[in-house]
Order: sequence, then structure tokens, then C-alpha cells
Amino acid sequence: MFDSIEHLDSEGVIDKNNVCVYGGSYGGYAATQGPMMRPDLFKCAISEAGLYDINAQYSVEI
Repeated sequence: MFDSIEHLDSEGVIDKNNVCVYGGSYGGYAATQGPMMRPDLFKCAISEAGLYDINAQYSVEI
């Protein structure tokens, strides 16, 4: 995702100062983690039903 944003910005397709990310389920996890890892690339983030505590997911028995 980060490389894609950088590439599209370098090609003039997007303005990397005006990027938002949205995702659901595991994409929601990515939408949450992306801005924490690279806050310089995201203006906003929306996560729908994402994984927020990955360690807790490993301890759940189904």
C-alpha cells in the first residue's frame, strides 16, 4: 500500500497529502495499521469490523 501511494504520487495521479484508507475485516486491520506505520501518508483512516488486537485473536478458541 505504501509503495503504491508513493508511486501514484510520483506519477501525478494522486496527491499523497490527501489520501484516506478504508477497509473491512482484515482490510480494516490494514486501514488501522497503515496510518500508525506511516502517518505521513494518510489524512484519514476508516476501519469496518477490523482486527484491533491481533494477540487476542490468537488466544480465541472456536
